[in-house]
Amino acid sequence: MLRDLIKWALPVLLLSACGKELSVDSTDPGYSGNGGGGSTNGGLLTKVVAASSIDTSTTEYTYDVNKRLIKETYLSTSGSLGGMQASYEFRIYRNSAGLITKYTYITSELAGSGLDSLVYEARYNSATSRYTAIVSYAYETGFDPEVYDSTALTYNTAGKLIKANGYVNAFGTYELYSAYDYTYDASGNLGSSTQSVETGSGVAPLMKLGFTYDGKKASITLPYQDAVALNNMQYANSQNVLKTNITVYSSGAPQSFEVASTYKYNSNNQPSSANLVSQNGIQTATYFYK
Repeated sequence: MLRDLIKWALPVLLLSACGKELSVDSTDPGYSGNGGGGSTNGGLLTKVVAASSIDTSTTEYTYDVNKRLIKETYLSTSGSLGGMQASYEFRIYRNSAGLITKYTYITSELAGSGLDSLVYEARYNSATSRYTAIVSYAYETGFDPEVYDSTALTYNTAGKLIKANGYVNAFGTYELYSAYDYTYDASGNLGSSTQSVETGSGVAPLMKLGFTYDGKKASITLPYQDAVALNNMQYANSQNVLKTNITVYSSGAPQSFEVASTYKYNSNNQPSSANLVSQNGIQTATYFYK
């Protein structure tokens, strides 16, 4: 639930407040900006350094010997923005077959709330070769882990994730609190992502993100089921986001924003640098590979 809040609330805060990067995860190259270009050999993304007029951030990626992502860390010089945490460590655990079994999410904001970490367990069905659910636990020193929330996953006939319903543990009873609906473009990239929330009288849309792409090789692409297990379908994109259309729903008329990106590419046809332009300014980024 905390990652949901960060993933969806930050885009609105950042776009409306100061034009900083769109997502705290910083894994989507369409959310990055311009720069001088990183190392190009190998094609495996290791770092993104982004800068705006108010902040510099670094996202680093660590892989195992089989080039599978096992850790992502994000550090912002501002530390936080709009009261939301802007630095974290995201660590992925795999079994001997390379399947994701769990991942942990650690920030100083959790420590301030008395928690050590949030741990997510990915439930895999070997008969269908798909992840079917994600269960999260809150860990607090001196106490047994407590189930925090659970996400049920639904696929279409082509094997694409189309819905992720989140249920929060409310004193032993699981209640629906959010729903994510996904669509895809003709190339298999994420076309749109819509979050709805429980309002007390039913589930209503909160925010919709729509994406268009550049047709070039993405800075980072994970196997599709890895992206499902990590609850971040941007990881599965094969191309880079050129434009993000954001619609925020409220009691009044929906509010719309647009974020556009331009890229320079390295010899592997992946981004070496980019500009992100929103209504509040420009952010730049440089990509590093090995």
